[in-house]
Amino acid sequence: HAARAGRTLDELRITVLDLPIVGGTPDEVARLVEAHRGRTSAKAYAAAHHAGTVDQHIDRYRQLADRGVHTVFVSYPDLAGPAQIERFAPIIAALRVR
Repeated sequence: HAARAGRTLDELRITVLDLPIVGGTPDEVARLVEAHRGRTSAKAYAAAHHAGTVDQHIDRYRQLADRGVHTVFVSYPDLAGPAQIERFAPIIAALRVR
């Protein structure tokens, strides 16, 4: 696509919208998926929302960065208060550009 537009990949700034489910432990991740999946199967919901632990999300965001992603917008499907945002703090700290 970049070549057809007459641009190089270095000129692009890739952005991703992510709808993560973040839990402190695998059991918490499973509980969150179950609580929010509705009629969707747990497996499909977990995949669509990249359900995982903090460490799994750190690894995934690093992989995205390695593939050229510059910005990730995060929208929690289960945002009900500051606890969900605080859960994301270690991910931000681990990935902060210095």
